[in-house]
Amino acid sequence: MSWAADWQLEQSNTATFDLLNELDTHASSYINATHTGAAEGSSDSTGFVTAASSEESYILSPPDASLDELLMFQLATPLPPDQMVEITATPGMPMSLGLRPRSEGDSQCCVECCQMINDLENYIMAELKAFKILLGIIRRAMGKLGELITSQQNSRNLRCIMLFTTLMYQMLELLEACLSIVVAENSRQQGRGLSGTSLGIGFGDFTIDAEEQSAFRTQTILKEVHQAMETLGKLRTLATGSAGALDGSDSGSVSRRSDHYLDLELRFKELRDRIQQR
Repeated sequence: MSWAADWQLEQSNTATFDLLNELDTHASSYINATHTGAAEGSSDSTGFVTAASSEESYILSPPDASLDELLMFQLATPLPPDQMVEITATPGMPMSLGLRPRSEGDSQCCVECCQMINDLENYIMAELKAFKILLGIIRRAMGKLGELITSQQNSRNLRCIMLFTTLMYQMLELLEACLSIVVAENSRQQGRGLSGTSLGIGFGDFTIDAEEQSAFRTQTILKEVHQAMETLGKLRTLATGSAGALDGSDSGSVSRRSDHYLDLELRFKELRDRIQQR
């Protein structure tokens, strides 16, 4: 298939050119009328132009608004009342952590608890075998924890209460370590056949043999376990509060919160029973 090298558009007839000229004339007159009406009118702050005195008014559309202006317009427009959601606190629920007023005493309590947790965890990891050292650590930690719980009677800060619970688990583990030391010492003495011989500890006619020393240590551990259970009771009261006084909570809510300390209570009771059976 071959194309002609030279080609020309066929010239239209005179009627066609007359129609095009007429359309062009009407379009020019419309544009001139639009600009004339806009010049005689007034413009508002949004850029819309209207005629003030002429019989006909023409509106020139403003340029497309940017995305930022559109977003600002949407944010400035208030929602209808039926679409607005009011956020209210649920009755019976405590105030959120972020809404509670800050207290320097609560922050200091958290700092001291974290320091105690760090120290006790280091003792646990060291696996100390000295009974007296472990017992002294437990007594000091228990006394300090009791003071901190007492200081929280008014504020009842949730962060402090969580840290108190961690400290109770650590002291439970240290008490079990003390009992393990006593059990291991008894096993060594029985293996050597020295359970009935005197250790030579005492003054004059008073001496302590291995069995008496083991019984004394066992009773000492039992005393500290009872002290720990008493401290746990104070912590439970601090965390759950008395019935009807816990931020409007019902008795069912108090019972659910009390269940969080059931595991600790059972573990301390189990340790107490093991000591009493010896």
